[in-house]
Amino acid sequence: GNIYLAVGDGAYKWREGEVLAFDDAYIHAVKHEADRPRGVLIVDLYHPELTAEERQLLEDLEAVHRGFFPVEYEKVVPH
Repeated sequence: GNIYLAVGDGAYKWREGEVLAFDDAYIHAVKHEADRPRGVLIVDLYHPELTAEERQLLEDLEAVHRGFFPVEYEKVVPH
């Protein structure tokens, strides 16, 4: 199908059976013009040079972020 991922200033075709990895720190969007749904596995990784304190700060910020969204919202629009 016609499925593309736009990241930064590039566009990448989604090919069935292949892995497409990107840094979501950049502005990104998906164009999905296919007859069937696509599956997405999201894996969050820390940059290897982050300190333990920086990693904890990111975890704390994520907890605050999730506190703004009710559980019902997660079912409709996962984030």
